[in-house]
Amino acid sequence: MFDSIGEATRIALLGILLVAFLLVLGAGSMAAIAGSATTALIVVTFMAFSWGVVSDLRV
Repeated sequence: MFDSIGEATRIALLGILLVAFLLVLGAGSMAAIAGSATTALIVVTFMAFSWGVVSDLRV
């Protein structure tokens, strides 16, 4: 897939830098951090609820 280990390492480092840049961009303020945490909590709660409904239907 990759020509050399160096190329794979370079691509991995670019990916890490991109993720770090997006994190800094998204978490520029405490409000952004709280907002994303709240969104994550809502998503996890919704997923758990829908998984419970699916489990109940299968039983």
